[in-house]
Amino acid sequence: MSKKFIPQIPNNDFVYPNNDRVEYDQTIVHNINDNCPSGTISGVTMTQVANDQFTLSFDYDINLNGSIPSFMGAGDAYGYQSLITVHMMQPNRVWMKPWKLVMNIAVPGASSGQTFNGSFSQNVSSAQVGELYFPPGEYSFEFRLISEECVTPICATVDYTWTLPTPTPTATFGSPTPTPSPTPTATAQVPTPTPTATSNVCTTWRISSPSYSGESIYGEYIDCDGYTQSFEYYWNTGIHYLCVQENTMVIYDYGIDGNATDTGNPCT
Repeated sequence: MSKKFIPQIPNNDFVYPNNDRVEYDQTIVHNINDNCPSGTISGVTMTQVANDQFTLSFDYDINLNGSIPSFMGAGDAYGYQSLITVHMMQPNRVWMKPWKLVMNIAVPGASSGQTFNGSFSQNVSSAQVGELYFPPGEYSFEFRLISEECVTPICATVDYTWTLPTPTPTATFGSPTPTPSPTPTATAQVPTPTPTATSNVCTTWRISSPSYSGESIYGEYIDCDGYTQSFEYYWNTGIHYLCVQENTMVIYDYGIDGNATDTGNPCT
């Protein structure tokens, strides 16, 4: 807490010195509450819900320290005060640091001397940050503890793993067919043919890199030898070709104008 004094200010009259006067007839004191909230954010986790959605969970312990609560306004938010705002940055956007607001945690009727603690979970969708998917990588978060005159930032990073969906087997319904009893007969011995290995079906993919500075296109696929491969091509690196096993290409991010097309041409 601090105070700012505005004392009496003489107004000097250089033409008529006897007319000097003071602008204020008393000292004005402004009580300025510049206290800031403090606290900790811990246990930050990201749990995948879908390719374009995850659940953000964390624990918080906050002390307003006598600061003025930040009122949200009228309407449905009347009487509520912002306690924490959460801002996120995707791993492929670190170069320009575009913090995106993804949630605002508010409480009703907060007073300047209160403390708050607990756990919080909420789903975040890719539409909130203007993306199609949430690619794997290191995500940055900034938790801002809010008061009317001060904001205290707390930063955290989370390594997010993107899991490919597992195909669900289709159940087959129907009555079992009875197996007839074999009739013993004399059978000539025929040599069993050696099975021929079936090669994987692979086609050529054409990958066009983005043209905007700082952008990239990246993803994963399985090659013809059965190994999982990843790729990332940065802006203005031209056209690239990959030999990809059928139905295994996954593009995490195209950039602004990147493109990936299956040409259909077989390859090995």
